[in-house]
Amino acid sequence: MPENLGNLTILPQIEDLLYPLKPEELANLEASIKRDGMREPLSLWERDGETILVDGHNRYAIAQRHGIPYQTVTLQFSSLDDALDWVDKNQLGRRNLTDEKRATTIGRVYQRMRDLRGAARARGGDGENEPGGQPGKRLADTVADAWRIGSGTVKRSSDFATAIERLKGLGEAGTAAASRILAGDVKDALTELPKILKTHPDAMPLLADRIRDGAAKVKDAVKDYLAMNLGAEGPAGEEGRGAAASSARGKVGPRTRYPGIWRKGLVSLRIWTP
Repeated sequence: MPENLGNLTILPQIEDLLYPLKPEELANLEASIKRDGMREPLSLWERDGETILVDGHNRYAIAQRHGIPYQTVTLQFSSLDDALDWVDKNQLGRRNLTDEKRATTIGRVYQRMRDLRGAARARGGDGENEPGGQPGKRLADTVADAWRIGSGTVKRSSDFATAIERLKGLGEAGTAAASRILAGDVKDALTELPKILKTHPDAMPLLADRIRDGAAKVKDAVKDYLAMNLGAEGPAGEEGRGAAASSARGKVGPRTRYPGIWRKGLVSLRIWTP
């Protein structure tokens, strides 16, 4: 029977992992729930006397807004990290994720498992009893095998996830820029964003502003910054100034300075579900 449990606890740590629906997707979901009711139960976690919403945040908000009853299912987790891992892996089962969202999610899964293993080893263990801990196997290989991708893709996904988090930490502009990137609106972000963070972290605020304002490529957003800095880093004197001028004209530009290190990207990524 449908049930309403009053106010459920919304953890920001879980909510931060979720990718928002597009306005038209949210409108269609609301229309469907108003017409047919809640067909899927909300996923909950009972922890220390509070009932935490783990999955179904949009559906819960719609049900609350319109007084629509819903059903629930209770999941068991050993810790918050265990719950966060479930949320990310559950999202990887969605077919409508952009390559950027998929990379970010895989990167987070890898980083979480890496941190748990590191913490276990710091306590004097070997980390093999933590999620992803398998004797004689590298963590990146474990994650790669689970999703049928290469270990290199896992590590590049981790770098991309780190760059996205750095953007989000730059205030409104960074949050807006990250949203555009995750939506797939910035065509070279998978390859170029981690490189900019690694080689020119000081350019990240400028990058955030320009992507927020509509830049379609990372390279385009920072090409003048890179041209100036490449000139400053090049040979001194007339030769160095000539290199900077040539870079500004597009003859020696970011593409030359930053050759692609992720040629395959995630276009061929296929999610495997058991």
